[in-house]
Amino acid sequence: MKNIRHENIVRLYDETKHPSSNSLCLVLEYCEAGDFEKYITTNGGLLDEKQAKPFFIQLAKGLKHLHESNVIHRDLKPENLLLALDNGKYILKIADFGLARILDGPEMAQTQCGTKHYMAPEIQKGSKYTDKVDLWSAGVIIYRTLTSKHLFQKMPELLQLTNPNFHLFNPNTPDIQSLSPQCKDLLTRLLQDNPLERIDWDSFCNHPFLKDDTKKPLFWQQYDSKDIEQYSTKIQESMVRKHEEKQKLINVIKKLADDLLNKGKYKESFVLYVELLSDIKLHLSKGTKGNSSPEFSVDSEKLLEMCYEDIMTKATNIRGRIKNDEIVKHPVRIILDHVFEKGLLGAQYEKEQNWSAATDAYFNGLSCLYFLENYCSKQGTVVCQNEVFNYTELYKQRYNYSNSKRQNVHISM
Repeated sequence: MKNIRHENIVRLYDETKHPSSNSLCLVLEYCEAGDFEKYITTNGGLLDEKQAKPFFIQLAKGLKHLHESNVIHRDLKPENLLLALDNGKYILKIADFGLARILDGPEMAQTQCGTKHYMAPEIQKGSKYTDKVDLWSAGVIIYRTLTSKHLFQKMPELLQLTNPNFHLFNPNTPDIQSLSPQCKDLLTRLLQDNPLERIDWDSFCNHPFLKDDTKKPLFWQQYDSKDIEQYSTKIQESMVRKHEEKQKLINVIKKLADDLLNKGKYKESFVLYVELLSDIKLHLSKGTKGNSSPEFSVDSEKLLEMCYEDIMTKATNIRGRIKNDEIVKHPVRIILDHVFEKGLLGAQYEKEQNWSAATDAYFNGLSCLYFLENYCSKQGTVVCQNEVFNYTELYKQRYNYSNSKRQNVHISM
């Protein structure tokens, strides 16, 4: 699951053993808005088509990715669909893969598992089945969301399920007659008891009901002639911000190196100083003296040059104190230790609801991770890149959450 990356699937960042209980601990993407069942309940127990459709579209996108990855979930239900927030917009994410498995090619599964109200008939009968059981569950989720009712209240008996005249879903039920023709068509095709008659994956993913009707304007259509100058100014401001962010990142790593130096950790501080010198030199080479671009103003370039000279002096002084065989080969572990320390600090500040301190701690850790991303990219170490990327995504999420909380506190004051 660590290799599955999709906006509508909860990300698994890492897994580890608990030091005392030896139980498996999973580091998962945080979804601050709860689960879809809770969302439905707080909105009166059901949603109309307009409200629900964006969620169904996201569910279909996530399921499509799982299908293409040969993953069968087997326990789809509103409680296992989590919600995250992105600029006030809900992002639905498929979660809880405790019953999931890989199903390659013509292979079929036979384990009876899942939640009764969302379990496909072939699982209930104990028959072999394919990933079409997830399509059935998706149909039940849509039905439950739009009608506030379960498809059935009691688990049907095996005798009923094997009766060709018995059907779990009745397309003529009054509960769905107010729905649009496209929605009713999708439900009818999803909730076919016989998996061979059930809609296939391609038809499901391309069904008209699951098409995103939101029309996005072309880039050039977003601006009229009056906006061009403003847009140009925004680009320049963005370039300045990028340079300021680079300067902050360098300052964070430099402070870490300075702290290590003050503690007498010469080898570790030397490695960080050398990497910083390489990074600053590369950054300065992108600009030229007198360049009018705001990204390389004379003042900002001078600051970087002063920083470079200071680091060069310290690195030269340290070099005389250590032998060649004592030099640490790479800074990854040094910086990651610092990142973990900042992560624990940030979590503690979150617990205390000290959002400003939490934001600073996560920013510090995030800056170190950005530095490492660049380092790993230059070194071409794929394993290192993947590990750093996972932590970067996690810290970015915590930083954004803490920062939004901090801004809300400031607004309310």
